[in-house]
Amino acid sequence: MNKVNLTVSGATNNELNALKAYETYINDLVKEYRDNGRYKEPYKVYISYQKTKKFYTASGIINILVIQYEYINPNTNKKVRFVYYPNDEYRYMAKFKYSAQVMQDSMIDYIAGTFRKKINYPSNQLVKYWLKRENALEQLIIQNEELLNKTKEFIKLLNKDKISTQMDSDDTYNTFRVKGKFVKKMIRLRIIRIFANDDYLLKGKKQNPKKPISMVAIYDIRNLGKSADNHKAIKVINEFNSQTGLINNKMAYVCDGARALKLEASILGMDYHLDLFHLIQNIDKYIGYKKHSKNTIKNLFIDYFSPTKKERWIDLLTKSIKENDYELYKETLDELEDLRLSVQSKSIKKNITSLLTYLKSKNSGIWDNQTRKAIVSYTENNINYHYKKLIKNSLAHYTEQTTKMKVLFSNLQKNIPTIFI
Repeated sequence: MNKVNLTVSGATNNELNALKAYETYINDLVKEYRDNGRYKEPYKVYISYQKTKKFYTASGIINILVIQYEYINPNTNKKVRFVYYPNDEYRYMAKFKYSAQVMQDSMIDYIAGTFRKKINYPSNQLVKYWLKRENALEQLIIQNEELLNKTKEFIKLLNKDKISTQMDSDDTYNTFRVKGKFVKKMIRLRIIRIFANDDYLLKGKKQNPKKPISMVAIYDIRNLGKSADNHKAIKVINEFNSQTGLINNKMAYVCDGARALKLEASILGMDYHLDLFHLIQNIDKYIGYKKHSKNTIKNLFIDYFSPTKKERWIDLLTKSIKENDYELYKETLDELEDLRLSVQSKSIKKNITSLLTYLKSKNSGIWDNQTRKAIVSYTENNINYHYKKLIKNSLAHYTEQTTKMKVLFSNLQKNIPTIFI
């Protein structure tokens, strides 16, 4: 299955006119045999039945005339029926309902999750049959393997002194269809990203240090209720880094700070970074006041401001983290501690205590010797963009095989090789 442009526009007037002209042309050939050609046969040919059949193309519908004839074989004295096919195109249209383009479009739509509002589009059952018949998953696996090998060679040749690397890791859960039953599993998605320094020339061009020059997606699908076994995943990651010359202790491990992920970073020997999205999200959970904050929290802190900066503490914390201002960060925490000790509200005390405990436990992922561990944060975007978006149909529970097919196809379109563990 080749890489294709998924954006398909509707048929133009010229295309529709051409379609109508072709319909007239092909039916005229059929009528020519019906009205004249059959009388030139060495035996009498009768019309058994005739019908108009709809054939669906990417540009519209062709109504073709299909006529079945019959004659008596003089040698066997038996009745013989046949359909006259003026050319191979007509033979295909008479035998099938959809054009090759419609078949390809519908298979791509199903894999990509694109739904086009077209009359009498193939059913999902038929599309899944085509995908199985065409060995779509096997084709995607082969293409992915080729891309993975090319990516490994590309990374291997990079000047390792002029690049930075990070691995973003996050978990989500999904329900798969397994032999008619629904089974919930955990998906851990790890994406390795490589960034070039702004003075690194690749193909004679300077690179944007915030835009990755190469990415690899690693999907780990696990059953629930079993102890997490990271040995296989760690082996796969170590093998990939060994094959490409990447060094674990020079790679940032970006995650939401979950214990299992921090442990994995430690085992791999990578530098743990708390991703910015989850950090700000958790601060908001305890002292937020904006629209998306919970009403119970919003009402608690909406009237509280820093006595020295005259700003709300969540804004000061966010500012200190984004602007790498450790002094402001420390001052804000000290003020929150003072408020915790002096305020009468038990709810405010509880929330501030929870926030300070959280930030203390995550400190090693936020700061390094009073310097913010600044890193481009992608973890939440990874799960949404590289997984959840692909299976967004809430009415469907896909099999693990179909999910892998969707993931492979999507990543191939983005030139991202995929590894399944």
